[in-house]
Amino acid sequence: DPDSFSKLDNLGWAEVKKITIQPDRQTDIGGRFSAPHTQIFLLPLFLLLNQDIAKLERIYSDFVKAQPQIQEKALQDVLKFGKSYDFYFSPLVKKDWSQGFASWVVQLFQESLGSKIERQPVKTIVNFFDSDFIQLEPGSFSQEAVVSIMLSMYYYQLVVAYVSAPWSINFVNQEFVEKYKEKMRLLEADRGDNVDISKGNLEMLLSQISQKIKPEQRFIEVVLYFDPVEENISSIRRQFSEKFSQKVVQIFIGSDWNHQSYQAAFNDQETFYALVCLSRYQKSEHISSDNASENIKTLKRIALATYQTLSGKSILYNLE
Repeated sequence: DPDSFSKLDNLGWAEVKKITIQPDRQTDIGGRFSAPHTQIFLLPLFLLLNQDIAKLERIYSDFVKAQPQIQEKALQDVLKFGKSYDFYFSPLVKKDWSQGFASWVVQLFQESLGSKIERQPVKTIVNFFDSDFIQLEPGSFSQEAVVSIMLSMYYYQLVVAYVSAPWSINFVNQEFVEKYKEKMRLLEADRGDNVDISKGNLEMLLSQISQKIKPEQRFIEVVLYFDPVEENISSIRRQFSEKFSQKVVQIFIGSDWNHQSYQAAFNDQETFYALVCLSRYQKSEHISSDNASENIKTLKRIALATYQTLSGKSILYNLE
């Protein structure tokens, strides 16, 4: 941001060339709205195009030319379901696009709209076909992959803005994220890590959840505060889905989930959250033992703070 330049100068970066996030040198919204219009997106794209400025100009020109069509489509799509609907969204993302794009879309909707209206849950599941979910499709307004991605991002951002308008939702903040961060700071200050947390195998975890989960909680989000291999994820998903066949089960990595979904989770009463740590972590040989121990403590504090701020609809469990 332009007003950050002086801060950088005071930190010793006065002689370093600085550019603004926004090409027009105005203040940036940032976060999930920092692409595709900003240097955050355009500079990497410039490098990926082998620094071909003419090609970059053509791509951006094609993007700008198609914007009126995208604006109209996003508006008409939102007008179809009007104001009287539940916030269940299923953005349709191409299979060959990266998981990163899908995560961004989930974050866009859940951070922008989540917990902004009392008793209005926000659930966003990519490529999920269910009668309660609104399927959102940007359409094909360009044959070029990069332009198509840019237009898709713009479309979903517009949908969020158009949905927010009749509800007067501030879609650029995420005030409830501060709840677990505040709890984290308290845990760190008094070192209050020694909470009695259930531990055992996956079968025991499933049994405990079945005793706690409520009939109206139709979704289960399993948040893994460790780095699983794909076999772990597949096994956990299969066993959860078999045990809770009437529920919609999703598996997340903690570092992704807290970033993209906590805001929506705070007031959501339709989801049960299984927050899973390991009873014993394997330390990496590439990190010093002291640093690894501190990182593990921090990870557990994040899980504990999340659990304590989602009380009544979550379980914190150490998986053996």
